[in-house]
Amino acid sequence: MKSDNQQEPSEPHNGGRPEPQRSGAPDREAEETDFASAVILDDYQVIRLLGQGGMGRVFLARCLATGELFAVKQILPEFSGDEGRWDLFMRELLNWSALPEHSNITGFRFFRSAGKEILIFAEYVAGDSLDQWVRFGRIVTVEQILDIAIQMAWGLHVAHEFGVIHQDVKPANILMSVAGQTKITDFGLSQARASKRSGRKLRAMIATGRAPSSPSTSDSVGITLAYCSPEQAMEQPLTAATDVWSWGLCVLFMMCGGLTWEVGPLAPAVMETWAAATDYGLIKVYHSELIGVLQRCFAWRPDDRWQSLAEAVAVLREIYQRATGQPYNRVLAMPEVPSGEEREHLRADGWGETWQDPRRWLRTALAAHGQEIDDPPLLTPPPHAARRAWLLADFIGFGQAQRLFEHLLEPNATQLAEFAQFCREKSRIHRSLGDQSGALPLLDKAVSILDGLVVTRQEPETIRLLARTLTDKALALEDFGDIHGAEQLYDRTIALLDQFITPNSWRHLSNQLARAWMNKSNIRRKHGDVPAAIAGYDRAIAIRERLVFEQGETGLTYQLAAAYLNKAQALTDGGNYSSAVAEHDRAISLIEKLVYQTDRGDLANWLATAYTKKAATLRLLQQQQDALLLYDQALTIFDRLIQQHGRHEILSWQADTLEQKADLLAELGRRIEADALYQQAAAVWDQLVNREGRLEFLPRSRPRSIK
Repeated sequence: MKSDNQQEPSEPHNGGRPEPQRSGAPDREAEETDFASAVILDDYQVIRLLGQGGMGRVFLARCLATGELFAVKQILPEFSGDEGRWDLFMRELLNWSALPEHSNITGFRFFRSAGKEILIFAEYVAGDSLDQWVRFGRIVTVEQILDIAIQMAWGLHVAHEFGVIHQDVKPANILMSVAGQTKITDFGLSQARASKRSGRKLRAMIATGRAPSSPSTSDSVGITLAYCSPEQAMEQPLTAATDVWSWGLCVLFMMCGGLTWEVGPLAPAVMETWAAATDYGLIKVYHSELIGVLQRCFAWRPDDRWQSLAEAVAVLREIYQRATGQPYNRVLAMPEVPSGEEREHLRADGWGETWQDPRRWLRTALAAHGQEIDDPPLLTPPPHAARRAWLLADFIGFGQAQRLFEHLLEPNATQLAEFAQFCREKSRIHRSLGDQSGALPLLDKAVSILDGLVVTRQEPETIRLLARTLTDKALALEDFGDIHGAEQLYDRTIALLDQFITPNSWRHLSNQLARAWMNKSNIRRKHGDVPAAIAGYDRAIAIRERLVFEQGETGLTYQLAAAYLNKAQALTDGGNYSSAVAEHDRAISLIEKLVYQTDRGDLANWLATAYTKKAATLRLLQQQQDALLLYDQALTIFDRLIQQHGRHEILSWQADTLEQKADLLAELGRRIEADALYQQAAAVWDQLVNREGRLEFLPRSRPRSIK
C-alpha cells in the first residue's frame, strides 16, 4: 500500500514517498472471514476470543507490523444476512465513529472490509468489565465507587455533547483497566429505539413484577432489561435522560454489590428498600448523599432527572472530597465539540473525485425493484459529528443500495451500467476511509460489467466509464504495491481510448486519455525514467489545454493544473529547476483562481500541495526564505482544512509538509524549531498508522530528529 500522495488519479504526484510495502492485493474472492485462521487481511494476528454477545463477537488481534493490539468486532456469521442485526452493527460503526478520542470512551479506530464482512477495530482495554469487578469483589472502598461513578458519568456526558445517546449503559459495557480507569464501550444500540416486542415484554414485567429467566437477559434487539429506563419500556422517544437512568442503575449495582432487581423501571423501589436497611455496606457514612444523587436519576419523568451528567459529576466530586479528605484528582477532559461549519458534508476525496448522495442510488435501486420512494430513509450521524462519521453514513447508505442492486434477478443493460457506476463511486468512499481492501472488489465488479457492455454497446459514455474505472483499479493496485499490474491497466486504458476516440467522441473521451497518460507517467518517473514521464505529461497537457482553452471545458482546469504540477516534479527530478518553477507557477495561478475567485474551496488542499512542491524546488535553487514562506502558506491551509472542516484524509499531506519544512529549518541551523516540527509530523504519522490502520505510512511513523 502507499501513501495518499502516491495514489493521486490526475493530481500532483509526490515521488518523495516510500515504495509500497505490500506484495500484492488481498484475496478478493474471500467470503466470510474465518476467525479460527491465524491472520486477518494479511496484517493482524488473531490472539484469542475476548467475548461474544447476542449479535457479535470480539477478538484480540495484534498488528504484525507494529505490535499494536486491537479489539476486533465481527457480527456473528449466523446473523450476517439478518437485516435488522446488520443495521444495528452499522449503527454502532457510525455512532462510535462520531465520538472523539477520550479517556473514558473506548476508542473506535477504523473498519476494514473482509470479503462480504465488515470488521470494527477498536482500542483494546486490558482488564475486565465493571460487572466482573463487582462480582469478583474488587470494589472495596467508597472511594472506588465514587471514582468509577464519576468516570462513567463523564464519559457519557462527552458522548451526549457529541450527540450520541448510548441506550445500553450497563456494567458489562463499562471496561475497567488494571489501574481502575473506566471506558464506556458497545455503542450498538446508540440512537436506536426499543422494538415494540421488547416494549410489550417490559410493560408486562413492570405490571406483574415477574422477571425473565436471568435478570440481565437481553431482548431480541439487545436491550438489557435490568438496566433499561421507563421510556425504553414504554416505547417513548429517547433522550440523554435514558442514559442518566441506566447510569444510576450501574452506581446502584456497585452500592448493592450485585444485581438485586429484575427490570430497570423497578429499581427505585429496590433502592428505597435497600436504603432502609440497617447495613449500608461500603457507603455507611455517605449513603444518604449518594441516594440523593440516584433519586434524581430515577425521576420517572425524564425532564426531572439530571439535565446533564456533568451536574451529577460536580456533586459526586464534592462527596468524594468529603469522603476521602482529598480533591478528586483525575483530569476530566472535554473535547471541543465541532462547529457547525464542520458539518458541511463534502462528497469528494482528497483528489477532487466525487460521489453522489446515497439517496440517489437508493432511489435507483428501489425503482429497479418497482418501488418509487422519493426520500428513502438513511442513517445519519449526530449533528456535531466530524467528517469521518459523515463518510461512514454515505458508506452505509451505499451498502443498502448495493444489497438491492445485487438482488436484481435479470438486470437490463441500463441497470448494469448504473450498477457499474455505483461500484466505482462506492470504491471512492472506501479509499477515503482508508479501506483499500474494500475498494478493489468493487472495481473488479465494475470492470467486469463494463467489459461486457462495451462489446455489445460501444457507446461513448460506456467506454468513458470503463476507462475511468480501469484507471481507478490501477490506482487501487498501486495501493497494494502491484505497480506492474497498475501499469498494464494504464496501457490497456490508453489502447481502449485510442481505439474508440473519433472526431465526434474526442471531447467526451479525451480527458480520460490524459488521465491514463498522467498516471502511467507517474510510474515512469518513480522508476527514474524522467524523459518518458515528461513526454507522457506533455501528452496530457496538450489534451487538457485544448479542452480548457479551446473547448471551454473550464471544469477541467484543476486537472490541467495537476498536469503542470506533475511535469514540474519530473523537471525537478531531472535537474531542470528553473523550468520546473515555471510549471509550478502556471499550476498555482490556475488553482488560486479556482479557490479564491470561483468558490472552489474544496480544491484548497491542492493549492497547499502546489505551494509545498514549489517550495521543494526552490530549496534546490537555494531560495530558502521563499521556500519557507510557501511552506507556511501550505501549512496554514492544511491546518484550516483539518481543524475547521474535518478533512482528515489530507493528514498525510500535512505531515509531509511539516517534515519538509523541518528539513529546511535544520539546513538553516534552526534546530529547536526543526525538532518541534519533526515531533509534530511523527504524531500525525503515529495517528495514521496506529489509530487509523494506515500501514502504508509505517516507514514515515518513525520519529525523526536533528542528529
